[in-house]
Amino acid sequence: MNSVFRHEIKFCCRYSEADRIYQWLHSSSGAIRKQYPDRFVNNIYFDWFNLQDASDNLVGLGRREKLRLRWYGEQDAVSPMQLERKIRRVRMGSKHIVQLGAFSVSRMSKHALLQGILSRGPESAALGSELRLRNPVVRNRYLREYYQDGSGRLRLTIDREQAFYSIDRHRDVLSANRIDYPLLVIELKYADDSHAHVRSTMNGFPLRPVRHSKYLAGLARVFELAYF
Repeated sequence: MNSVFRHEIKFCCRYSEADRIYQWLHSSSGAIRKQYPDRFVNNIYFDWFNLQDASDNLVGLGRREKLRLRWYGEQDAVSPMQLERKIRRVRMGSKHIVQLGAFSVSRMSKHALLQGILSRGPESAALGSELRLRNPVVRNRYLREYYQDGSGRLRLTIDREQAFYSIDRHRDVLSANRIDYPLLVIELKYADDSHAHVRSTMNGFPLRPVRHSKYLAGLARVFELAYF
């Protein structure tokens, strides 16, 4: 499944500043309301063995991609899994989603994880040559809040309680220790023809946009690199 390209604008703040965000949401008088119940999001990020995807992101390459496995809820549960290719074209993003069916990554090694994905059907097998050259590098988990304006043209998410985990070659992909992340990540998503509407709706929002990648932030935490 392919989604359309949308603008994706990110903001970050520390937990001590979070009240400003919720106060702004409350003051919007219902213009932006919670759309779905909160839920945990789990991701395993794949990269080339030379971390080319990370390098492309760091230098701000206008055309870049990344590959991740995503599921919702408990990290060790049998859950519907999806393989997502995130596509970035300058300031807009889209993704191609391959539904893999329900399984659990619990007690899977890196090798077992790759084989498990490749065995899930013809569309995942079509990514086989690429997956075999990629490596599951880092895992993250966060609690996501979902908001939307009344017109449905603007989506806003708040990601909190984020944690990162390394992935050891010879161990269960869920076995690493938790590394907490001190920031909330807020993201706006909207279509290219909605600029004026978004500017009006977001008037007074207390944060400025930043460049931010959960994948790069995870690499920084897990491998103690200078990113955040």
